[in-house]
Amino acid sequence: MSSITDKLESQLTDLLVILIKCEYQTTVLKEVMPRDSVVIGWLKAIDGSRETVNKLVKNNSNLQRRAQGVIIDVYPIAKKRAMKAMKDFIPVKHRKMAKNDFPETCPWDFKQIMDTNWYPLNGVSLDD
Repeated sequence: MSSITDKLESQLTDLLVILIKCEYQTTVLKEVMPRDSVVIGWLKAIDGSRETVNKLVKNNSNLQRRAQGVIIDVYPIAKKRAMKAMKDFIPVKHRKMAKNDFPETCPWDFKQIMDTNWYPLNGVSLDD
């Protein structure tokens, strides 16, 4: 594997971790987590990660074709990292995570992950 593919794997893993944590918070923890201080932070992190991946893919056109396969490969790693991080982040009384709280396979494709108008907010509104 080339170092550029390694870089794509690393960047997509980081992006997926953020997306998974945002997804978990806006579904399972929707009622117990502070909206503004946390969700808006996720959105900024998602945007920053997307920019990094976009730059990498833009500068290496062959990576676009590999991206979906990379997502499939790194999702289990990202899921494990997200679960570990969420255990430390969520309030103690809500730390009971079930394996099925997180999809077994990545629920998003590369196009959706990179869509700058999409976030896994699951009905959480930031407008009020």
